[in-house]
Amino acid sequence: MISILTSTLVIAASWQPAQMPPPPPPIAPPPVRATPRPASPPQVRYAVPPTTTVSRPPPPKPAPRARNPGRWITSSDYPAISMLMNEEGSSTFRLTVGQNGRVQDCRITRASGFKRLDDLTCRLVERRARFYPALSPDGHAVASEYTQTVRWMMAEAGPLRATQFGWRKSAASREQRAAGTVRFEFWIGKDGKVFNCRVMEGSGFESLDRDTCAALKSMPKQVPARDSDGSLEARRVVNSVRW
Repeated sequence: MISILTSTLVIAASWQPAQMPPPPPPIAPPPVRATPRPASPPQVRYAVPPTTTVSRPPPPKPAPRARNPGRWITSSDYPAISMLMNEEGSSTFRLTVGQNGRVQDCRITRASGFKRLDDLTCRLVERRARFYPALSPDGHAVASEYTQTVRWMMAEAGPLRATQFGWRKSAASREQRAAGTVRFEFWIGKDGKVFNCRVMEGSGFESLDRDTCAALKSMPKQVPARDSDGSLEARRVVNSVRW
């Protein structure tokens, strides 16, 4: 009996209800953090480009057609005094041409460096130039402009003649019947006067050599030379004259 009871008790003890484990501690939820708002992008101001107005180019101006431009100025027009002074250069001119094809005005737009040649260019062209007048789109004659350049350049034609300048021999040269060619140099000062004449190759007659420099020094004032800045400067000239 004892063994059975013990067994029963043991069995009874095995059915004793088990104790429940304590509940886990409550887990606090993570704190809610506010998400920061993204910063506003910087405002960019754009400069508005100015309005560009593209206009059509003006129609080309009607141009006159020259008649025989090769006859306007010839080698025979070269001033003797300019040849003596070794004046060379190019004169660019602009003409105003009327409806009748005649020159109304002449302006030097690019000088040769020698006023004598520039002035002569306009005088000759105004007197001699002729044009077929320019025509408008509807066929009517209109005033117009014309631009051209004349190059003044001396040819190698030997020494100049003294008679071209009205030079006369002195009494001593006439008595000796002096003749020949004198090569010389001289200077034109800032005041336009001739100075420092020197015979480089004589004629064989001392009196004739003296006549040459005397004639040069007695010439009227010349237009002085100018440097690239426009300042006056003296100019050396070398030439020859045949008596």
